[in-house]
Amino acid sequence: MFTLISRIIATAMLGMVVTGCNPTAQDTQESTEKLEQIEEIAAKEAAADGKIECAVSGEKTFVHSCETEKIVGPEGQILIIRHPNGGFRRFKILTDGRGLTPAEGADSVEIQLLTDGKIEVAIAGDHYRLPAKIKQSASPAPGLMPASEPAPTK
Repeated sequence: MFTLISRIIATAMLGMVVTGCNPTAQDTQESTEKLEQIEEIAAKEAAADGKIECAVSGEKTFVHSCETEKIVGPEGQILIIRHPNGGFRRFKILTDGRGLTPAEGADSVEIQLLTDGKIEVAIAGDHYRLPAKIKQSASPAPGLMPASEPAPTK
């Protein structure tokens, strides 16, 4: 099973092969800085009411109903997202440019940049939209691509 970093690297390498591009060291550094900025801001900010948009258990429609909580413990910063049905997910907030990783379990996390100042985090049929301020001058990190159209919301 690929870890998140392995998936990001594999996606970046595939993109280079397909497009024939050769990113410069500056592009790579800007991409890493951009992801670090996104993960830091997403971890610090949640909606004013403490809720975010989510589509859980394979649902396709996003609803502003998942509650967020951030705790700091011996394992570092943990983001808890509580589902309206009582379920929840715990993510370890990484500060090395990789975003979030599950605090427990073997499911991998996919992160996608959205056009409205948010990121979409997907894990095992659950999708969450977290606020993020994205630096306009940086190019997307490998494996992070802007979404063409976000899914509908209620």
